[in-house]
Amino acid sequence: MVSHAKNERCVALAKALVPLLERSGPEGAGGYGGTLQVHVPSETAEQLGGLDLIRAALRKAARELGWKFGTYGFGGSQERAVALIGIHDRREIPEPYAQVVEEHRQRQMRAAVERVSARYSALDVRRRQVRRCAGRRWCRRRSSWRSSPTTAC
Repeated sequence: MVSHAKNERCVALAKALVPLLERSGPEGAGGYGGTLQVHVPSETAEQLGGLDLIRAALRKAARELGWKFGTYGFGGSQERAVALIGIHDRREIPEPYAQVVEEHRQRQMRAAVERVSARYSALDVRRRQVRRCAGRRWCRRRSSWRSSPTTAC
């Protein structure tokens, strides 16, 4: 495996990522509980030096902030149009900040569940509409379903 630690691109990218990682934690958490996930077009990831270099830059930036971290990254190939790259802080959270970080994580999880629920409930509504309206005809002028397929609109 190639080391990117002294690569100019890696060093420059790490410098740019440090402020982002600093701001990624919840407000009032003392810099704990940060997480950053980036969706990058595969072409852009390759122009930046590839997935490995970007992950190395994330690790370098996290080390500068004193994080114990986990990184992940996948995609970035011809088959996938988007690369997903992320990092999260795994440090033990001191008691004064633990409540703030936990509340932040719960809000994030709730928001994610609501986004997924909204997406799938909208799909379910569309499916029910299609089932209910089988054998009917859509009237563009009235913007409604007509019960008889022969009814003129």
